[in-house]
Amino acid sequence: MKLQKIGGISAIASLFVWFVAVLIYNRFGLPSDPVKAMEAYSVAPVYPHIPLLLIEVCYILLMAFFLALHERMHAAAPYLTRIMLIAISAAAAMGIMEVVIWITGMQKIVPARDVSAYRALDAIFNGLHDAAGHAAMWATLFAGWAILKSRAFKPILGWLSLAASILAILRFIIPQVGLVYPFYIAYVAIIWMGIEMLRKKQPEVSSAANETAAL
Repeated sequence: MKLQKIGGISAIASLFVWFVAVLIYNRFGLPSDPVKAMEAYSVAPVYPHIPLLLIEVCYILLMAFFLALHERMHAAAPYLTRIMLIAISAAAAMGIMEVVIWITGMQKIVPARDVSAYRALDAIFNGLHDAAGHAAMWATLFAGWAILKSRAFKPILGWLSLAASILAILRFIIPQVGLVYPFYIAYVAIIWMGIEMLRKKQPEVSSAANETAAL
């Protein structure tokens, strides 16, 4: 039960950290123009790092949340929850990589004022950022599937998680469609699950669910 409380707190804290990161980025984010971005970075190199480091913290908190999900549902959905952990681990690894690559790259590129290198670094950073988000939504998909199978939470949380992940995958494959940004749907489910982890004890999975668990 201790991990369940940690997971619930982590779910709620991750939203707060993400919100603070967005606020700081909107205030101190670098301009889109490479030359202006390098000039701004050379004047105040610390501020652009803060939202990136907060994103790392957000991924670590989400890892704790998904570990709590695994503990809660692995008896009834062992394979689904294992794949879920693999996906969120990959997302967290890429999220940390993007921050490390960007910070170390900027420290080398900015003194040289190399616009081409900056654009290449920006492309790598954005690629890792999108890949991390994509992997996180796959983790959300398997979490939703596991919720419906294990009945560890209300079914609506499973359907919300599935809807958010499917929308995210479609939005990634066909960006022209202009679907609703699925991040908000996913976080509604995550916060709701976090509250449930803090409020309720872990439900006992029925013997019938254990017997029929094929995934």
